[in-house]
Order: sequence, then C-alpha cells, then structure tokens
Amino acid sequence: MSLELALQQNTAAINTLIELLKGGAIPAPAPAEDIAMPEPAPAKKAKAKKEEPKPEPVAETAPAEPAKQPTYDETAKALIAVGAKHGRERVMNILAPFDSARNLKEVDPSDYAAVICACELALA
Repeated sequence: MSLELALQQNTAAINTLIELLKGGAIPAPAPAEDIAMPEPAPAKKAKAKKEEPKPEPVAETAPAEPAKQPTYDETAKALIAVGAKHGRERVMNILAPFDSARNLKEVDPSDYAAVICACELALA
C-alpha cells in the first residue's frame, strides 16, 4: 500500500467520524474532568535497609597495558572478509569515513582498529 493511499484513507475515515459526531450518531466522549479517577493506594513504609560495608578500593599492582594496535595485514584480512561476503561496495563504504580513503593504504594506521570494528559490524 502506498503512503499516499494510506493518508487518503485515514483522512476519509477521520472526516466520516467527524460527521458522525456532529450528527449525534455517535455520542461524544465525556470530558476528562467528569471521569472519576481511582484513589491511589496508601504508600507503604519502606523498611530501613542495613548498610553493607563498602569494599575498599583495590590498588593496581601493574599499569594497564596499552591496547595493541592492529597491523596492516590484520586490517586487510578483515576488509577481505567483508568483500567476500558483501562485495566491494560495502568495503568502500567502510573506508569512506576515513578521509575518503579508496584503499587501505590511504587509511592512517591509528584508524586500523576502527576499520576492523566496522568490518566486524558488517559481518555480524
């Protein structure tokens, strides 16, 4: 069904409903003020919770290792996998945000992790 046809049908239905309400064939709904709302239930008293002892912070024994940067070959393998599954156009769409790169050689090595992430999302 096209969107235009759906809009025309909805408009016709609304116009018919308006005419029926004006003619008295359908009683108009009661104003919201006349509707009785149920009384809210009384609030229950919350029981006091016992405070649990907070664990003491653990001191780091070794500094966190920096994340390993992916290599050109690892990134290329990810792009090849996407190309095999989805085609060259999908690979180009993955590379485009990286300074409009047309191939992996034009991508900054610091962006290899982001390229691999985009490939993983495409393969998921």
